[in-house]
Amino acid sequence: MITETKTRDFLEYPDGGVYMAIIELQEQEEGTLFASPIDGATHLAKGVTIETMRSKWWEGDFSSEILDAVSEMGACRWVLGERTEYDYHEHNGRHYLEVTEIGRQEEEK
Repeated sequence: MITETKTRDFLEYPDGGVYMAIIELQEQEEGTLFASPIDGATHLAKGVTIETMRSKWWEGDFSSEILDAVSEMGACRWVLGERTEYDYHEHNGRHYLEVTEIGRQEEEK
């Protein structure tokens, strides 16, 4: 059975592996700034706009920039799953990308 820890905007296993993070997005002049809820690190995805994030970004020209930004938001603690789910949402005028690694959760049920 999984025992998980909810720490603000990310979920981790007892061993410290992160499998879910809600990454805040802030549009800048040069692109979109991704801010890690795990360690506070930031990554600027150049050329990416909030409109890009609202659309099917994984099919667009900036998918590698976005995936690089997401990978840096894990503080080297992401648990790689069989698949990754991405959910863009807005709340109180702020923009977020929720990233969840699926796989280990299924194995440990």
